[in-house]
Amino acid sequence: MTSLLPEALGNIDAELAILTASDRNQLIAIWQARWSDPPPLVLLAPKLRRLIAYRLQLAHEHAGRGSRAESPADSTESMTEALMIFRRTWKGVEHEVVRVSAGFLHRGKTYRSLSAVARAITGTRWNGLVFFSATHLGGAARRRLAR
Repeated sequence: MTSLLPEALGNIDAELAILTASDRNQLIAIWQARWSDPPPLVLLAPKLRRLIAYRLQLAHEHAGRGSRAESPADSTESMTEALMIFRRTWKGVEHEVVRVSAGFLHRGKTYRSLSAVARAITGTRWNGLVFFSATHLGGAARRRLAR
């Protein structure tokens, strides 16, 4: 049983389009059909949708390489702990950055730091924590971001 339409499987754009139109119960069914670990029940539909989209994109990326690399998506617990999303509207455009094991994912490209993402967005040097208004993060959280 799968909650994604058969013609959508393997087509990342079609899979993501289905996620966009799915409610929370459908998202849980999609999760259960795709992965053996249980979905995080504390997440509301928008965050669950983003988490599933991230995992689908990661699986699609690794399938293209012919191997499966270790990632924070391998377990729900590590994924929910590692999932950090930074948002900023710059010149009328909303930017969303996701912390992944390899760095920071922004519009399909992985950057080594938040500062590199901020520079790509603005064209000038910025402290990434300042640009994304994340200066409230404590020392331990900042050290985790630097890894």
